[in-house]
Amino acid sequence: MIRRSFIGSVLALGILALVVLGACTITVTKDVPTPVTATPTGYVIDAKLGAALGGATVSLTHLDTGGTDYTATSSTADGSYSFSNVTLGNYTLSATLSGYTFTTQTVQISGTDQQLPNTGGFLTVDSLTVVVFWDRSFADVDSYLTAPSSDCGTSTGLLASDGSDFYTAQNTPPDGFFPSTTVGVRTTVFYNNKIPAGFLSNSIFLDVDNRGAPGQTLGGPETLTINLFPWNHTYTGANIYKSTGTSDPSVLPAGSYEWVGVLEYYLDAFNSVYSTTADSTSMLASVNGVTNTANPVVYVFYGTSQLARYTLPQFTNIKTASILRVNMFMDSTSGEWFQVIPDTKVYASNASVKGTSDRGIFVVRGGHK
Repeated sequence: MIRRSFIGSVLALGILALVVLGACTITVTKDVPTPVTATPTGYVIDAKLGAALGGATVSLTHLDTGGTDYTATSSTADGSYSFSNVTLGNYTLSATLSGYTFTTQTVQISGTDQQLPNTGGFLTVDSLTVVVFWDRSFADVDSYLTAPSSDCGTSTGLLASDGSDFYTAQNTPPDGFFPSTTVGVRTTVFYNNKIPAGFLSNSIFLDVDNRGAPGQTLGGPETLTINLFPWNHTYTGANIYKSTGTSDPSVLPAGSYEWVGVLEYYLDAFNSVYSTTADSTSMLASVNGVTNTANPVVYVFYGTSQLARYTLPQFTNIKTASILRVNMFMDSTSGEWFQVIPDTKVYASNASVKGTSDRGIFVVRGGHK
């Protein structure tokens, strides 16, 4: 009897509990952490003047489906801008301003207070433009462009059969055209020869030399413009390279071309602190990836189109490097063609290393005839 009464009591209590619970609603809540957001900042710079560029609309476009996009406006005082409450993730960083062309790149927003890379813009021209920016903590990266000192299209003829390998011709060593500042077979455009005399004066020039001096924008830019071919070259039918043409963007369209010459673009890490004396410990890239390291980013444009973006491999000591070469051709209508070739080569070890680019070899039609 005692056992049966105990069981009955338990059953009665269970039924009472069900009745009570059935008469009300129970809500279970869980603490949801607030999403981490960031306030990234950056600067917009006129890439051909080296000055702040105000009034540009800067955009962070989320690369993930369903992500939020953000916009900000650069100030007229120093070109700075700031975003608010940006969700962490991968974005495309770009800018717009009437009449200007801007650098575009991918950035990862991963910290609450993050400095974004400089964004460069310039008044659009129908020219080949090469822009380099580097870390704002580094003072001075020097850019060089070497060019042949004569019109190769009317001289000894092509010595290479492959359209991507013409740089082996015309009195040049197989290891490239080192940016010597002495007078010789090739002319060099650099910080002490911004607008060279003679045939190059109206065609190739260094727009801005950023040395990290007081009052200059930190982190660059240095910008080189190839406005037109260095020579008043007219197609003669000599020194012909014939292309069968394919859909491959690295190959010239079908037709006959004269090879006019080749340009080569270099970078050198001059100094991590503003000085008139070079520092041998300053590097474009370094083994530890941090100390006295510039980490340059090179952009190539033709007109309004960003054709490529180049970076150097990290955790390797690189003081001076060839970044790219540009073969110059002229077709039977005397139209210009540029063939841009990624060509990362380290000096003085002269070893080739693999840089990174969002494009391989490609051909672009010039705007001058």
